Amino acid sequence: MKALRLGRYKFRLRLPTRGVVVIWGDSRAFLAPFLVDEEIEFVNPDEGIFHFPTLVQCLIRRRWFAEDYYSLFLKKIAPKVVLTFMDNDTLCYRIAKRVKDVQFVVIQNGYRSAMSSSPDL
Repeated sequence: MKALRLGRYKFRLRLPTRGVVVIWGDSRAFLAPFLVDEEIEFVNPDEGIFHFPTLVQCLIRRRWFAEDYYSLFLKKIAPKVVLTFMDNDTLCYRIAKRVKDVQFVVIQNGYRSAMSSSPDL
């Protein structure tokens, strides 16, 4: 996979694959043995890896925020499902509200007490 590195960020020069499933967050090591690679696109906002064509489209449209980039990215690859174990990631919830054609599945990765710090999640 060709990537251009600028500082701490990497830019993939290829177009994103039209996967059936998007795995959101840092779950690659855990889930990769169980999944077929041709149907999966891994997206981890913390890695700092961007698809260059999608980034250019965001800049042309004057969309500067991560929410704009990832919403456009998901619309381009049109997955059926976005799966995440990051149940406290507000970016993922904001994108789920914007991308209506995709089913988001959030798996809780810990116990929530009655005095949770995020009652809306």
